[in-house]
Amino acid sequence: MSSVSERLLERLRSLHPRKIDLSLERCARLLRTLDSPQRSLPPAIHIAGTNGKGSTLACIEASLLAAGLSVQAYTSPHLCRFNERMRFDAQPIADAPLAACLERTALANASQRITFFEITTAAAFLAFAAEEADFLVLETGLGGRLDATNLVQTTCAAVLTPVDLDHAQFLGNDIRAITREKVAIAKPHSLLVSATQPCRDLVLEQARDLEIPCLLQARDFDAGSEADRLVLRFQPHAPLLAGQEFSFPPPSALGQHQRDNAALAAATLLALHEQGKIACSREVLVQGLSRGIAAFAQPARLQRLSLPSLEQPDRPWEVRLDGAHNPHAARAVARALHEHWHGEPYCMIIAMMHGKDVRAFVEPFVGKVVRAVACESADNETGSFLTAQELAARAREGGLNLTPAASRLAACSMLAEDPTLPRRLLVVGSLYFAGEWLAEERRSAERCSAERRSAERWADLE
Repeated sequence: MSSVSERLLERLRSLHPRKIDLSLERCARLLRTLDSPQRSLPPAIHIAGTNGKGSTLACIEASLLAAGLSVQAYTSPHLCRFNERMRFDAQPIADAPLAACLERTALANASQRITFFEITTAAAFLAFAAEEADFLVLETGLGGRLDATNLVQTTCAAVLTPVDLDHAQFLGNDIRAITREKVAIAKPHSLLVSATQPCRDLVLEQARDLEIPCLLQARDFDAGSEADRLVLRFQPHAPLLAGQEFSFPPPSALGQHQRDNAALAAATLLALHEQGKIACSREVLVQGLSRGIAAFAQPARLQRLSLPSLEQPDRPWEVRLDGAHNPHAARAVARALHEHWHGEPYCMIIAMMHGKDVRAFVEPFVGKVVRAVACESADNETGSFLTAQELAARAREGGLNLTPAASRLAACSMLAEDPTLPRRLLVVGSLYFAGEWLAEERRSAERCSAERRSAERWADLE
């Protein structure tokens, strides 16, 4: 990212004293000043939910691209660079157009109070409205009803991933209240597709109120595995796709939750095609889904990670990185690793932010993790992360003993020095924490590449 964009982003962060202040008024006011770019966006597939939003978005994006369609994507937070939040055909926005959109948005806002997410969402709408595309795949930041992305005016499908308790201080203290917030992204004249929900009556009620088709997993469609295939079946009563069946390669991403995310993505695109909203043949779309499902990979979702500080030629480690940060996601990760590692024990390095239910988060790992180390973010000047000592104290309430470590490097050293430990490691607890590991891996790879090029130059001189 250019230094201009970095400086401007820092300035935008100072426009509101709170990181989260859910409201549509500030962003709506700014969008009016910008001549309402949200009305000129491509057809939008809008995704809300507690977990699985990013992976479902990535699967939809990959499948549409594989079918030959052009796709814009908006997601948050970023892992390494802010540019990752805005993608054009799977490529992050370039520095120059990003800087131009940020500068125009900041000028239009005229230093009025607005949250960082709201003003950068307005900048994203500007960037996407300036380019033609077949679809925009849009992920909510927090909740749905009062999320800045819900100002989009071109929704063709609302997708609801699994809803669970998270961000209760902003969305409500029970799943029904949270479901109401998230399902509010559905719009008239659109389509509503939902994963299995604990409050499915609220999903169906929203669809009835808007008089739009609704496809609900476990009621209208199901996904199963047969002969190493992902099989998607629609019930005889299902709208649009009644009684139909489709078979796809399984996703390369680990876990049943990723198979469910892939099924949700496929159901959405197949239903949109049935409505005539995807301009390709069904055969081409199904081929695109097959390639997209098989290939889609979302960073920091049980991603394989290379850690030089743990490398031991005689006993290599398998490290998996996941940004899970709430109990529902923890359960999914624990199930996936139990399947992947065949029930064998593993180690853990964990960091978590304030406001998270640490006790419930660690419970799925009790009895599976043999050594766990608590960390905090290397960039914790704002105090957003629990200290390693605070995290260890809260984890003990959930039955998991954590050893505090001063840094990520210290945590790795603790594990590497114990020859009795299984060489399997999960790094988990926060997407921001995951981003630090990915950035370090990237820097390490760049150093190795530079050293290799230097060695090759010296070899040529010899």
